[in-house]
Amino acid sequence: MSMSVQDMIEMLEQMDPIAIVIISRDPEGNNYAPVEACGQGFFDTKFSEYHEEEEPYDFEPDDDSTDDDYKKPKGAVPAVVLWPSY
Repeated sequence: MSMSVQDMIEMLEQMDPIAIVIISRDPEGNNYAPVEACGQGFFDTKFSEYHEEEEPYDFEPDDDSTDDDYKKPKGAVPAVVLWPSY
């Protein structure tokens, strides 16, 4: 199940505001890294890829394509990504 930004905000409001944010390097929790930065864009659910909002999406246009098609693939959802510091 995916977490929304609203869910994360509600969860973080209950936590120590001076605590650092870390992220697990894998689902098993074998290693951890501090969160270095975050970004906003979209997640392509078909290919499990993240794209920044400004980044053009590489695909073959068809006759019905518009400028918006180059910014967000069909089925992509808004996403916030957290980058670990290694």
